[in-house]
Amino acid sequence: LGNGGFAQVDRVLSTISFKEYARKRVLRSAAFGGRKKENMAQFIAEIQILKRLQHRHIIELVGSYTDSRYIALVMLPVAEMDLDVYLSIATVSKYPELRTFFGCLATALEFLHAQKVRHKDIKPGNILIDRGNVLLADFGLSLDFEDANESITTGTVNGRTAKYCAPEVAHLEPRNTRSDIWSLGIVFMEMM
Repeated sequence: LGNGGFAQVDRVLSTISFKEYARKRVLRSAAFGGRKKENMAQFIAEIQILKRLQHRHIIELVGSYTDSRYIALVMLPVAEMDLDVYLSIATVSKYPELRTFFGCLATALEFLHAQKVRHKDIKPGNILIDRGNVLLADFGLSLDFEDANESITTGTVNGRTAKYCAPEVAHLEPRNTRSDIWSLGIVFMEMM
């Protein structure tokens, strides 16, 4: 289904239920080489964040596992496409659906921030389309915080997509939940 910074996402089939899932897996040896502790902590943080996010417009974590070669997340749904692909094939007839997506994504982001989570990498490639439903995905760079006022970070972010970064992120200045709102606003502009 795709590759990210240090993970591969593929389609898997349960041999018990015959249901399809999306699996995000990281090869232990390759992914955690030079920055082993940071990457491992980031992947575990993604699991912890997804465990508590239950929202109609956010991907669902079904489970996670580890074996001798991989650490993996198992998620629903296996989406038809991401918003990037959708926008490349959308016609004027899809505009009403795109307007609906605005509200769905704004609601998902509002919920995310209420749960004390910053996404930090909102872009069309991290928004999935599945049977007319839009879902926020890829929480690999997400940040869990206690208080919205204390959610300010200043460090560099590996893997961010410059085009969708708020000015304060691009200039490595302090940032908070408003940076996610900026990124979503850029996505909205592309949807118009």
